[in-house]
Amino acid sequence: MSFRVRNAQGTYRWFLSRVEPLQAKDGTLLYWIGINLDIEERKQAELYLAEGQRLAHTGSWAFNAAGFEYWSSELFRIHGLDPSGKAPTLDEYVALVHPEDREFVAETIRKMFAEHRGFDFTNALCGRMERFVAYVALAARRLTLGRSRSLSVQGWTSRSTTSDSGAATPRSLSGGSPKT
Repeated sequence: MSFRVRNAQGTYRWFLSRVEPLQAKDGTLLYWIGINLDIEERKQAELYLAEGQRLAHTGSWAFNAAGFEYWSSELFRIHGLDPSGKAPTLDEYVALVHPEDREFVAETIRKMFAEHRGFDFTNALCGRMERFVAYVALAARRLTLGRSRSLSVQGWTSRSTTSDSGAATPRSLSGGSPKT
């Protein structure tokens, strides 16, 4: 559990606390043992990151073959979704992509897992904002986690808007054809 504590100078700091019961062999509670860890700097870094993402219209995410594990608050806002919600499933995400870009995005994600690689491309989102199409640039890198050797992907999405009412043509940010 994390919480704030006021110190002797009257300022607050964030702490992470963990407690466990210590029991006798018969199960009787003897006492509680615990630790409080000062996480103020971590909390400040999280706040600065969130504000930076908000100002830059850039969100971060992580997913694996089972689906999205994490979406930042700004990523929800970029896609016109409630930041208090849960990350979409892969199918729900693809439904947010402009219809002309869906096949390309779904194929890119499939290839990423089949070929164990990252990606970078730009595509359009469905009209979540009145009179504007939201274009998003995505980039990802693959990570192999732990002994399970399972593939996880972390990435970022950045938004820009245009008054063009047509669909975007998916394009690679690295200069090559996005379908290669």
